[in-house]
Amino acid sequence: MNDRTIIEQAITAFEQRRPAEALKSLQSVIRTSPSPQAHFITGVILEFGGPDVAVDLERAISHYRCASHLIRNLDPLTLLFLARAHMKQGPARYPQALRYIREASQLRRIPEVDLAFAKYYEVAEPNIGLAKRYLVRGALRGSIAGALGLARVLRQTGCAGQACVVDAMRWVATPFVLLFVGRKSLRAFDGY
Repeated sequence: MNDRTIIEQAITAFEQRRPAEALKSLQSVIRTSPSPQAHFITGVILEFGGPDVAVDLERAISHYRCASHLIRNLDPLTLLFLARAHMKQGPARYPQALRYIREASQLRRIPEVDLAFAKYYEVAEPNIGLAKRYLVRGALRGSIAGALGLARVLRQTGCAGQACVVDAMRWVATPFVLLFVGRKSLRAFDGY
């Protein structure tokens, strides 16, 4: 069986809530070849864990770094996953998270970069004004998660009327966004 098939089977196993099986398959690929995709998916599994795999953020970061180095740090999503794993480790790791978010933004300004900055300014350096600005940018770049996040932040800050307007606009725009942007519009910084 080739590496691509093994990786596809590992992804399926993870989606079916069998992360230990997925990790075992991915480790066999990693042992035999330098596969950025195998490292990346291993990082996701270790970051989120599952029924038979404990969350291990340090190992997840290590695998994300390997994936990023193998592709010469040219993929913003890998850098954003690194940033998210660092943020999950708490305030001591926020500076590293910001560094990776900035690196991702220099590569390519995808909506997930704006969502990452928004999350950073919600959690690490609370600045709701900046968080809202980045959520608006993400939404305008076709991120449904950006619109959802903006409505959530507006509600939290007592702007329920504005949140309702954002929700109504999202309901109207979602079919068109899905049609023109596709499944990428569903990506969020907090998920995989």
